This record gives sequence, structure tokens and C-alpha cells, in this order.
Amino acid sequence: MHLYRNYLPDDFLSDYCSTLKIKISNEQKILLSNYLSMMQKWNKYCNITSVKNYKDMLVYHVVDSLSVLPFLDSFSKKNLRVCDVGSGAGLPGIVLAIMRSNCSISCIDSIFKKTSFLKYVSSSLLLSNVIVYHSRIENLKSLECDVVISRAFSSLSKFVELSGHHVKNDGILCSMKSLIPNKEIDDFSCINDWGISNIYNLNVPGINSQRCLVVIKRASN
Repeated sequence: MHLYRNYLPDDFLSDYCSTLKIKISNEQKILLSNYLSMMQKWNKYCNITSVKNYKDMLVYHVVDSLSVLPFLDSFSKKNLRVCDVGSGAGLPGIVLAIMRSNCSISCIDSIFKKTSFLKYVSSSLLLSNVIVYHSRIENLKSLECDVVISRAFSSLSKFVELSGHHVKNDGILCSMKSLIPNKEIDDFSCINDWGISNIYNLNVPGINSQRCLVVIKRASN
């Protein structure tokens, strides 16, 4: 694959990653830049994301997705199996796949144009650690993942109901949210087999609004 430099200056990603305390290689910068270019190009015809501007895509999509990396890196197991539910344009799945080639990433979406884009991206960028599923998450047999993650997918209760069977016994569900979803947390207390383990604040450089990561585990763990 020929990696080319986009008009995105290297120091943009370097500065954002430095703030997040994430190491990023030159190749990863170029892959992320190429990914954004593909997203912008496809978006003109397929409307795979409501964010149109390249710089906004960088901040609100890529940097936001990068913000969960320090949490994933805290796992003692390094070769994680991760499932991205409602992946859309590949967020955070494709970003995680670029940054952590040792992890296996499953990107799942029920909309054909979005999974077509994901297959194009994974093929073009030679992301051999990505598997794309065109399906509703509840219709797939268990993928036995260490981490099942979603970004603006559904309520916490619905997320567990639809995706819980894809989590290993000692695995976790992670929901990326904006404001801490207090109403969803109150409603979630009715679910017997699962419990909210932690809520982490995500300090995303370039985004002034609050972001958080809600971590859910089986009650027995």
C-alpha cells in the first residue's frame, strides 16, 4: 500500500496525542490522515457522517475515539478482542485498529453503505486486524469479546440487552457518552445480571463539552 501525506499537518495529531499521553508513529499519522480523506470523499456521496469539515472530523471523530486508548491500554491482556457496535464510519473501531494492530477489531453496523465503507477502508489501509459485519448486533452469534464498545449507539439498558451476549465472562461493555447519563443509570439499576463498574471522564482536546466512558460488567465479576 502506498501511504501518502494529506494536508493535515503532522503536529496536529502529535499535539493531540501528546495531550492524551498516547504514542503515535509517523505511519499511524498517515493512516489516520488517509482514513479521514476516505471518510470525507465517501461522505460527499453516501452521507456516512453528519460531520463534513476535515478538521472537525479529526477532532470530533478521530481524537474522540483516541481518548479511550489509555483505558484499553490499562488491560493486562494486550491482544484484546474488541467489538465496535454501531460502528458507522468506523468510530472508534477503525481508529483503534490503526493504533493497536495487536488487537482484533470487529466493526458491526446494520447499514450497508457504512459497512461497504468500512470494508473499503480496511482493505485500502491493509488493516488485517479488522473484521466487518453487516448485521444487527443482536442477530450475530456471540463473538466472545474482551471489550464491546459503542459510541452514541443507544441507552445503557438497550446496549446491554442487545450486545451483552458478545462479552466474555470476564469481559466488559463500554459506552462512550457525552454528559454522564444519570437517567440511563437510574433505569439501568433494574438489570439484574449487569452492573456499572466505573464512569471515566474523557478529556478530549479540542472538544469543550463533557465526554465520559461508562464501563459495565457482569454482576458476578
